[in-house]
Amino acid sequence: MKQTKRFFAVLLAVIMLTSAFVFTSSAATLVWPVPGHTTLSQGFHDGAAIDISDGSIAGATIVAAMSGRVTNIFNCGEQHYGSMHDCSGFGTGVVILGDDNRYYQYAHMQANSIPSNVYQGVRVNAGQMIGRVGTTGNSTGNHLHFGISTGNWWNQSGINPQNETFTYSVPNNPEGNIDVCEGIEGALRVAGWAFDRDNLNQTIDIHIYYLDSSGNERFFGGFHADSVRTDVNEVFHIDGNHGFDKKIQTELVGNYVFNFYALNIGNGDNTFLGKRTATIKAHTHSYTSKITKPATCSATGVRTYTCSCGDSYTETIAKNASNHVNTKNVAATASTCTVNGYTAGVYCNDCKQYISGHQQQPLAAHTITIINQRDATQDAEGYTGDEYCTVCKQTIKQGTVIQKLDKPADPTPDTPSNPQPENGCKWCGKTHTGFFGGLVGFFHRIFAAIFGARH
Repeated sequence: MKQTKRFFAVLLAVIMLTSAFVFTSSAATLVWPVPGHTTLSQGFHDGAAIDISDGSIAGATIVAAMSGRVTNIFNCGEQHYGSMHDCSGFGTGVVILGDDNRYYQYAHMQANSIPSNVYQGVRVNAGQMIGRVGTTGNSTGNHLHFGISTGNWWNQSGINPQNETFTYSVPNNPEGNIDVCEGIEGALRVAGWAFDRDNLNQTIDIHIYYLDSSGNERFFGGFHADSVRTDVNEVFHIDGNHGFDKKIQTELVGNYVFNFYALNIGNGDNTFLGKRTATIKAHTHSYTSKITKPATCSATGVRTYTCSCGDSYTETIAKNASNHVNTKNVAATASTCTVNGYTAGVYCNDCKQYISGHQQQPLAAHTITIINQRDATQDAEGYTGDEYCTVCKQTIKQGTVIQKLDKPADPTPDTPSNPQPENGCKWCGKTHTGFFGGLVGFFHRIFAAIFGARH
């Protein structure tokens, strides 16, 4: 009797604990697994799941309703209605053990639509893309078979998803994929794409971690997903640059596991893009040189040596006396009698000297004018004048004195007793005779002496 009572007491306790667990689990708000498509082609059926479908659902994005760990991946890509066939009729699909300790089933997905970052054992976030709607497996058309189980096995059911609380506003966690992860000499090359629908105009960051010998994550490197990927834009009907193809230099050598994360923008969580394995080879430096700063007449230059791995060093280049970079053209100047002129030349502003032309020219001749010149008269001496330079303002050559002019002899008047010469009067050219003629000739000679002879 006591054993029977003890058994029922234990059974009651288990029932109460189970009821409390189910209540707590059902209280969680789930993300609707096919955003934008809420029509049911079948409600809760066969005690297993609901079917979500409408006329435009083919290829629609399927997201995780609850965060958790992927326990099963099915990749049976054929449609075989009426037959369980391979994958037990599940087709392409995913099973996730949620954080609420319930199993979530997503069946009949589009073949090959499960992203590479969704695989058995990986953790996914609520709202993270896990595939696309299709009609693989035991299916009559495009729909999502969505079930929730509380049993120990994913295919045990008993919960009607229609009784759950859903949010239809899906948090925009980053989406992306790692297309390439390969080890090369001294570096890891990675390529792929990632974006966050919270802000498609903003590039997002990718962080990479490697697993050390103890299995702990160690930060390896990060970069922006900012390269053009037109194929991604066309598939997802978005704009912007969301691709990447990077080489990350490293001193690691050997085989490593790398985990990739896309960092969230706005609401939501970071997205685990997946893990990859790569073998990195030891690197031997091979440098190429380039003059990154030419030496000039006044400054030393720099030569930079760069290795393909990104390592570099520099060396100094001595000044180059013949390399003039800061010059100006100087026009020719004319010589004067006091200043030498120069031919046209080129002047360096750095080393402060002429590097061509600028040849000195001889002094020019004086610019002469005659000053202080005056004519001689009968009463005063004259002067030939001084040679004076109007440029240098100096007397170049002094003049000489000109003697006074001689005075003419006094004329002897004609008188009757002193007639003028036979050759005639110097004033009128006539011959004056007689008393009165002599008197006229007298005055004519006076006129000729004063005004000059006319004949």
